[in-house]
Amino acid sequence: MNSHHPAFNLRMRTGWEAADMGILLWRTKTFFTIAFFTAPIIITTLIMAIIGFLAPLPFFAKTHWIIICTAAHFWLAPFYDRFALHVCSKIFFERGISIKSLFHGLAENIVRSLPGDLLWRRFSPIRGVMMPLRILEKLKRTHIPSRKASLKRGGIYFGAFLTGFCISVEIMLFIGSHIAVYVIGIITKTNIYINIGSFPCMVILLVNFIIIETLYICMSFSVYINSRIITEGWDLQFAFQKLAGART
Repeated sequence: MNSHHPAFNLRMRTGWEAADMGILLWRTKTFFTIAFFTAPIIITTLIMAIIGFLAPLPFFAKTHWIIICTAAHFWLAPFYDRFALHVCSKIFFERGISIKSLFHGLAENIVRSLPGDLLWRRFSPIRGVMMPLRILEKLKRTHIPSRKASLKRGGIYFGAFLTGFCISVEIMLFIGSHIAVYVIGIITKTNIYINIGSFPCMVILLVNFIIIETLYICMSFSVYINSRIITEGWDLQFAFQKLAGART
């Protein structure tokens, strides 16, 4: 387990302190986290663009198709989140990571519990905190309720507040970005939306989505770790492991 970065100093934290640890985790390997999260978005965007280009129906007009693509990206968030969660777990549990090590176990983590996360669990307010439990612990479905009840004592439901907070920040960024684009259009005396169409809208949405969603996954992962520290005493276990290692 990596213990050299101050973000990984294992101790009991409040919900906000755990979320702050997640931000530090995000900053540790920002490039890897965003790159792994963005790669499947680019691939699905290209696939959707090809489908939209080939579709002969009038419904698939450019503006309509951009709206559909944007909505599809938000619906597929649990799929993209797995890439960011995989990087988070590698950074946290391994002392040194490389490109090769980042791909180890990636495919298995992507497909585990994916149908449920895309369907009946899609709008769960604690989906970000529960995702490490289902994916990283590799639990059977029958064991998840008891583990969830156990981690509840450690503040796992702070993840619901994180979900609402991140959604609010994303909405504010979206509105602020559009105001900025509109002001730039007034200053330059050009209507950017008329000249370029709905493309700026989709770019703004995706950029905000990538930044906030990767932060959300890192913070949720940290809340999950903090819940395990509170309920299972991970900090004490790790301290004893370090003490034993120092004596050998």
